[in-house]
Amino acid sequence: MRLMIFFLLLGLLGLTGCTAMPGMAGHVSSHQSDFDGSTQVSMEPAKVKTGALSVVLIGADWSSKSPDRVMLTAVVPGDYERIISDEGLQFNIDGDIVKLSSDQAITDLDGEYAGGMVFRESAKTFPVKISLVERIVKADLVKIKLVTGDGYVEGRFQESDPNNAKDAIERFLAEIEEL
Repeated sequence: MRLMIFFLLLGLLGLTGCTAMPGMAGHVSSHQSDFDGSTQVSMEPAKVKTGALSVVLIGADWSSKSPDRVMLTAVVPGDYERIISDEGLQFNIDGDIVKLSSDQAITDLDGEYAGGMVFRESAKTFPVKISLVERIVKADLVKIKLVTGDGYVEGRFQESDPNNAKDAIERFLAEIEEL
């Protein structure tokens, strides 16, 4: 009987997926700031399907102090890449191209040593209106382009992959809506 309960719980965990776990791609969480009392909603960066060996992740942050604004974070894991600030993140939303710029002059570079390997990533944050994020989620076809110092990476936003960015952003917006 205990074994049956164990497998039932394991199956339920599989149905909810890894996105329910903090720190995993696409995980959405909210908390109240001790500093100013605002409510913060965050989404861990989640995968955008690309045709190349490169991977692009998109994360998001929102605060009740600026309810009409979302900070989208573009991440390139695997190596250090300079993400262009001026029109560095672009969306093709049902044929309408939207070019986003970042106030952040320098790309964030992060590295972590684990298991004898160094894991690197580059990230840059782009402020957008929440209405653009809602438009991205509701669109029939959304393509993304991230411009780096060495070129660019393109991908499709709607590809159904585990931990994909579109599903994660839908959960992110739903979390904001519940507040």
